[in-house]
Amino acid sequence: MRIIYLTDHDIDVLDKQTKRDILAHNKSVLVSCPQQTDKATNI
Repeated sequence: MRIIYLTDHDIDVLDKQTKRDILAHNKSVLVSCPQQTDKATNI
């Protein structure tokens, strides 16, 4: 699994539920695969 990255434009145009779904996905990736996301948290 991979983290989903959003641009400022994405945040502006996506609806609230989609943003919540992406946030939930990214949180589950961080919990499930911490070794693969070390570089993402160190940015």
